Amino acid sequence: MPDMPWTIEQIERRFLGFMEANGHVVIEGHSVRSPTDDVLFTTAGMHPLTPYLGGEPHPAGQRLTDVQRCVRTTDIDEVGDDTHLTVFEMLGNWSLGSYFKETAIPLSFKLLTEEFGIDPHSLYVTVFAGDREVPVDDEAPAIWSQVFTGAGVDPTGRINPLGEEDNWWSNGPVGLCGPDTEIFVYVGEEGVPVFGDKPEFVEIWNNVFMTYDRSKDGELTSLSQRNVDTGMGLERIAMFLNQHTSVWQTDELAELAEAVAATLGTSTADLDTDGTRSLRIVTDHLRAGLAIAAAGIQPSASRQGYVLRKLVRRSLRHAELLKGTDEGLLAAYAAAAEAVSQVVGRRWPDVGGSPDGDAARAVLNKEAGRFAKTLKSGVEHLHDLAEHGTTFDGDLAFNFADTLGYPAELAAEEASRVGMAVDPGWEARFEELREEQRARSRG
Repeated sequence: MPDMPWTIEQIERRFLGFMEANGHVVIEGHSVRSPTDDVLFTTAGMHPLTPYLGGEPHPAGQRLTDVQRCVRTTDIDEVGDDTHLTVFEMLGNWSLGSYFKETAIPLSFKLLTEEFGIDPHSLYVTVFAGDREVPVDDEAPAIWSQVFTGAGVDPTGRINPLGEEDNWWSNGPVGLCGPDTEIFVYVGEEGVPVFGDKPEFVEIWNNVFMTYDRSKDGELTSLSQRNVDTGMGLERIAMFLNQHTSVWQTDELAELAEAVAATLGTSTADLDTDGTRSLRIVTDHLRAGLAIAAAGIQPSASRQGYVLRKLVRRSLRHAELLKGTDEGLLAAYAAAAEAVSQVVGRRWPDVGGSPDGDAARAVLNKEAGRFAKTLKSGVEHLHDLAEHGTTFDGDLAFNFADTLGYPAELAAEEASRVGMAVDPGWEARFEELREEQRARSRG
């Protein structure tokens, strides 16, 4: 691999330039707002292209490439570690009925080894082993064998058939789907490693051969065209190419974290483990919140708006933890949002110095202002309960959410932080009480 560090922007340019040189048209990435009502946000690079993968002609042609921002809401509570992000970017290329496996696989191999400089001897792949509905994929292993052999690499042990759980891609229980081949890089020290589910094998790219559609009744039918849909996480490949152990070491995220730290009166070098986690949460949630708000979404009590509200409120609390006081908190939060906007806006114009970016920052700052008083009273109340040995359970969570307007998830996180015992079944009880409330509202 190259001696010089890879920046996020360099990787993006290299990927798009390679794909364009190989007959693909660069298209603009869609906003994070889902183009369909079945999911809250754009969750995969192919999501905005669903009609075209289904057979509708795309105005730009049959070979496309872009960088798509995606939102993953299931991992919000994991943000703060080394790998999870609320908004992440997917590098992707698509064949809408043009080429298939015979072109997609060699193209992926060439990009990884020649453009990104990855040693071909470190690459391993998985392929679809078949199931009761779809036969084993014999084509992909044969093509991979030719590709490895052509590069002077013995394919023995490198091509690994796996079942539906590993090598069948779908965006949900219904809709477009198909077998895939996943590409891994071995980063361990064994001379002749045996492929397996081990941290030494890092997945970096997925090629989906999207040829099926599953209906609501579970029936699987073949599409009218054979598509290729690939996805490679931009932050993940940047982490790998630079031999980092955390996405927060990549250039843009590292710059973001330092800029946010400065607005909150600290620096990344001065923080302990808890402080580092809080800083990552604030930075990530501001980055994601700006992207969501720039898509025209407002904070609310449901759907996309609830996610945005949670991001703002959780980031405000962690900003307060970093400052150590609520004095000047809203001004510091606004400065942090501005700092994120300036850095991210270099590649995401809609969250930078544009009308959409200005509006997005205003949305976040307004929501933070609304929550500031509730935050103060909620934290004080939880500290008081902790001193009296109260257990945090679903009833208490419901009371916080319904009476104080304090999000249940944030209350549970705070309860744990102040040393309260937390009932492991609090979420189930909380949802039960919410459903009872909805039933009463419906009459």
